[in-house]
Amino acid sequence: MYEDPHHGEGKSIENDTSRQVTFSKRRNGLLKKAFELSVSSSLLEASSLNLQALEWQHLKAESANMLKTVEDLEVSRRY
Repeated sequence: MYEDPHHGEGKSIENDTSRQVTFSKRRNGLLKKAFELSVSSSLLEASSLNLQALEWQHLKAESANMLKTVEDLEVSRRY
């Protein structure tokens, strides 16, 4: 027997069939959660990669605009 903080005192399941069913349900639940976590982690990774690509494109465009502004200023100073 054991003490579970959420459910109080736990009891061992004596019936082999019931114990196997309980184990299978818990195992399947854990595997399902692990799969969901792996999928959400992949989605998060993919979205962060997409955001990094967008950020890089934004920085490149911003740099190009700054360069154009500097070139325009230099041209206007010449005249």
